[in-house]
Amino acid sequence: MVDAAEGTQAPEGVSKPKARKFKLLPWQAWAHEAWARVRGVVITGGIYTGKTAWAAAEVYDLLTRTMRGATVWWVAPENANIDAMWELFEPWAIRAGAKPRTHPHYYARFPLHGGGRLLGVTADNLNMILSKHPRVIVIDEAGRLTPKAWALLHARFVGVKKLIVMGSATLAPDFQKVQKTAKTLPKRWAFRHVTTLEADIVEADELARLKKELPSSVWDSDILGKPGAGGGNVFKNTRRLATLPWHTPPRKITPGTYEVTWDPAKSSDWSFLGVWRGNRLVWADRWQYEAYTEQTKRVARVCREWGGATCIMDATGPGGVAYDYLSAEGMREQDEDGKEVPRFEVVPVIWTAESKPAMVLALERVVEDGNLALVDPEHGYPYDVVVEEMDAFTRVRSASGLRYSYGAPSGQFDDGVSMVMLRFSGSLAPGIALLGHEEAEE
Repeated sequence: MVDAAEGTQAPEGVSKPKARKFKLLPWQAWAHEAWARVRGVVITGGIYTGKTAWAAAEVYDLLTRTMRGATVWWVAPENANIDAMWELFEPWAIRAGAKPRTHPHYYARFPLHGGGRLLGVTADNLNMILSKHPRVIVIDEAGRLTPKAWALLHARFVGVKKLIVMGSATLAPDFQKVQKTAKTLPKRWAFRHVTTLEADIVEADELARLKKELPSSVWDSDILGKPGAGGGNVFKNTRRLATLPWHTPPRKITPGTYEVTWDPAKSSDWSFLGVWRGNRLVWADRWQYEAYTEQTKRVARVCREWGGATCIMDATGPGGVAYDYLSAEGMREQDEDGKEVPRFEVVPVIWTAESKPAMVLALERVVEDGNLALVDPEHGYPYDVVVEEMDAFTRVRSASGLRYSYGAPSGQFDDGVSMVMLRFSGSLAPGIALLGHEEAEE
């Protein structure tokens, strides 16, 4: 237990705040003991490990008991990180008689405990509190800080009494240097790597489900906290899955044998169409500089040629117009010459900040397990484009460490990837668990 207010003296006429006690996880108990004997503690690891909660409890204990009157900096890459701390810290501070949010970046003042203060600031705004000399600095998601922010913080390390540096394990050079220092100077620093498994906050059955459903790179990054995992190219070695020939529609097609996926685009962008039999791509087409009215006629013709195949399409934003056009085409029973034609269904897919990352993770797991078959790029355009775009498709972790963004490298396209992802948003979509993955705003 951390006794967070024992021994405090309240002014005459003011009741003494009750002591706050925090039940610590095993790794937090180790960190609490280390924090008491060394100058700095470095914690790396996976998500849902309790790093923020432990650091917030230590800061509260410090401001109300062991270092009353101190100025504490809480530095993080994004406001989301500071908000996560404040959600925990605010009710404790109010119960202790603190004054919350009195000035910009002043999250709490403790008049009953010597006037200590907690300042929270993003790395980009460090200059706003440089004149408020800290005795304690807490750095959250340290691996996401910029070199400029690290330079400003290193200049303050000389005068501080206590340091907490924590975050997801990354290969960021400045964070790596701090970790190396902590490992080589055990009398002044303590280092601990904690995984989501070790923290034991997430239920065992939930972890088992995540192990089964998450791609190995995401598991390694988010759960095991391995440096360098999670980012970079999403789909590994797609070329091994591209061995099929392409073929034209057979003479006789049983309804429901094939499905079509379509990533529509404005006339100046690329539109990609694929025909699938299960998880096997059998035919594809790609074009640009066509109005939606012409594109939908092209897609409708393909759906009919392949036995009235259902079309799964991106209907986000402008794609909604193309969806309306294609739905109307799908309901027609005769063509312009009066010839009877098969009807087909159109399934809209709306990509949101939740659904697109889910589809990326689902497709990543499909590729990892080898449950996808593409046309050999040796057959040329556009089959080579599909493989090239999937090989280049990347995942980038946000500065906060809380989100991922996905897409093609700058100046390249991902319409082929979108066409494939749509296939795994429908009847073949595997279950997938999202754990802190959101699409970053562009």
